[in-house]
Amino acid sequence: MVGEDGRHAADHGARGVIVSNHGARYLDTTLATIEALPEVVEAVAGQPKCIWMVAFGAARTCFKALALARGRC
Repeated sequence: MVGEDGRHAADHGARGVIVSNHGARYLDTTLATIEALPEVVEAVAGQPKCIWMVAFGAARTCFKALALARGRC
């Protein structure tokens, strides 16, 4: 869940990258997906598209993520 992983996937022809920490709620030191999203989006530079997986607690979180992704998700 870092930019390097997204770039590696893009370099090998991936058509999409999923930014998710599914199941990581059990780990205290795991990044939240909203913290990892900007780095991954920047690393893949829009190719491939990023898909962000999260359960929204509030609508403002969704808008914050869209702003962080700058329209590239």
